[in-house]
Amino acid sequence: MPENQPARTPRRWARSNRKGGRHRLGIHGRLHIGTPGRLRRNPQPVEADRLIEAAKLARKYPRARIIYTGGTSKLLGSDVREADYATQILETLGIPGSRIEIEREARNTAENATFGKLMASPKAGDHWLLITSASHMPRAIGLFCAAGFNVEAVPTGWRTTGHLDLFRLDGIADGLVLTGIATREWLGLIASRLFGDTGALLPGPCA
Repeated sequence: MPENQPARTPRRWARSNRKGGRHRLGIHGRLHIGTPGRLRRNPQPVEADRLIEAAKLARKYPRARIIYTGGTSKLLGSDVREADYATQILETLGIPGSRIEIEREARNTAENATFGKLMASPKAGDHWLLITSASHMPRAIGLFCAAGFNVEAVPTGWRTTGHLDLFRLDGIADGLVLTGIATREWLGLIASRLFGDTGALLPGPCA
């Protein structure tokens, strides 16, 4: 899918909205974005696509419940949580803080799934969307499904435009960055499968 193509709302979710169904947005953490003040002393690469997409869907479906799950991957010495400033960004994008529920203790994707499910308490008839980066979606969807949290994928932040990118000669630096991202995700997929955290090397939609 082209990098600039917007994420699509799953059809089942849209159909359920027309029938008055219950809608839920789950925004998976690991956000990297530069923010001023005490929250971030050093700006980070911007990866705000998931929040922008969540804000768009939240405005489109004003009755949808919104959960952001994301703590910190640091084991010691950090009381700043991603969820704390993600809420500020969503409010800046026009989403009232009263609509946003935050889970701020998760340290990794597996905990995002487990803690997110506890907060969501999904019920029959709920339709949850998982919003996260396209590069991270296979591992995220596998861990959420394994945790018993049935979600539909809404990948954002596509980093390539297709197979033709393999033949580009003007993006060596970008290619190195993408290689690093891909390596991290593949190692994560392999580790998750070896440790039995997911049911497949390349997880698909929840059954």
